[in-house]
Amino acid sequence: PVSPPRSEMKRTEQEPRPSKVPRSKQVIMRPAFKRYLISTPPPVLVVHLKRFQQTSKTPVI
Repeated sequence: PVSPPRSEMKRTEQEPRPSKVPRSKQVIMRPAFKRYLISTPPPVLVVHLKRFQQTSKTPVI
């Protein structure tokens, strides 16, 4: 299937809307990962998984 040119596509919720904020002040959201190196783990390591949100549209089974 051939997609229409970008200029003819309708704006979706995920596309950034033009704003009056100067380009130098605009924020661009990008995927990011945070990693920690634990050289000597403690006897009990607690990880709070509920601090993260599910971003996929399909439910996880």
